[in-house]
Amino acid sequence: MNVEKVISKLKKEYPGKAIFKNYEENTTEILCEIDPSSEHPEHSNTVAIIDKSIPHIHYKTRETYKVTKGKLTLQVGKEVIELKEGESCVIRPGNAHWAEGNETWIECYSEPGWALEDHISADNKDKLPYRLGVYAFVLNQNKDSILMVLKKNSGVWDCPGGGIDEGETPEEAVKRELLEELSTDRFEVLHKSSHIYSYDWPLKEIEKNIKKSGKFMRGQEQRFVILSFTGAESDISLQDEELAEYKWVKLKELGDYMAYPDFYEHIQKVFNEFGVKIT
Repeated sequence: MNVEKVISKLKKEYPGKAIFKNYEENTTEILCEIDPSSEHPEHSNTVAIIDKSIPHIHYKTRETYKVTKGKLTLQVGKEVIELKEGESCVIRPGNAHWAEGNETWIECYSEPGWALEDHISADNKDKLPYRLGVYAFVLNQNKDSILMVLKKNSGVWDCPGGGIDEGETPEEAVKRELLEELSTDRFEVLHKSSHIYSYDWPLKEIEKNIKKSGKFMRGQEQRFVILSFTGAESDISLQDEELAEYKWVKLKELGDYMAYPDFYEHIQKVFNEFGVKIT
C-alpha cells in the first residue's frame, strides 16, 4: 500500500477528518472518519482503504461494507464473500470478520455508531476467550508407554485430543475424541488432572479457527486426562482425514517426540500429579 499517497488523497477529499492507520509500520488498512459517532452515536460512516484488516468483532454494531473502488474479499465467520465495485454486504453483530483487498476503497456504515468498547480485535487478546480443549494421555496395559498419533497436516507426533463442546466434561470430551480419532471406546479414565495449560495463538491460527468454526478466540486452554487402553490393537482404526499412524512410545522416551519443547514440562506435571515420574 502506498500509504503517503492514500493519506494525501484522503486529506484532499475529506479535509479536517480524522485519519488512522492500523499499524504504524507495515500499514495494511487506513481509516478516515467522514461522519463519526462522536457527533451522533446512533450511526457513523467511515472510508477505509484495505489491503488486509485485522480480524475483529462487534456485539452491538451492524455494519454495511460498500466497495467504491477495486475488489474485496470478506471473511465473515466461516463464510467467504467476494465483493466487486458497487456491491455491498451487511455484517450483523456477533460475527467475527476481516477484509482483504488490493488498496481497495470501501465505505463502512455502522448502526449504532462505531464505539471502541464494542470493537474487539485480534490485537486485544485479553478480551477474547480461550477455546477449551483436552489431551488424552493413553497408557498401555503395562502402563509404561503412551499412545501418540502422527498428524497429517503438521507432520508431528502428538497425543490424541480435541475441543471440549459446550456442556461436556473433560472426561466426556476426551472419550468422544478418542472414539472419533481411533474408532474405539475401550478406555478407562485413571486420572483427571487439575493442571491447565493456556497459550495464545498467532494471528494465522486465530484466522484459521474463525474459518473452521466461526468463533473468535485467542488461543487454547488445555485440560489433561490420563486413561488406560483396555482393548486390543485390532480395535484401533485411525481417522483417515487427520491421522497418518499411531505408535506406543515409552514414557522415558517421550521427550524425543516433542514438537513443542515446553509441552513436555506440562506432561511431566500431569504425570507427577498422577504419581508417575517419566524422567
